[in-house]
Amino acid sequence: RIGEDGKTYTKEEFLNKFHDQQKWQDSKEPEHDDRPKWTIKDFCGLRLGEVVADSFAPQNAKDDPDWQIAFMRTLGRKGSVELVKGLLQSQDVVTSLANEIFECAKEISAAAAATGE
Repeated sequence: RIGEDGKTYTKEEFLNKFHDQQKWQDSKEPEHDDRPKWTIKDFCGLRLGEVVADSFAPQNAKDDPDWQIAFMRTLGRKGSVELVKGLLQSQDVVTSLANEIFECAKEISAAAAATGE
């Protein structure tokens, strides 16, 4: 944040210099035009995709790319949306996704950039 002297400080630096928590809350945040806007998709998307992919791939295909492509090709040729839904439900993907989303939320809640600390 920007202090009353016009310099930019971390919370720790600001409190060490000005010794007043209230002034930290009143100070102005510097602009960060050069960084992209934060999104859930960017922060959690890859991890959520991995949860889904890991949940429906057959156990013997987890470490075998050739088996994985054969599985997906067969699924595409002979499967259905109902079959995919059944695979996802049988692996309790909703619980796995909920756990991963909660982990993402805990990480962002403690991140210095998100908390200002």
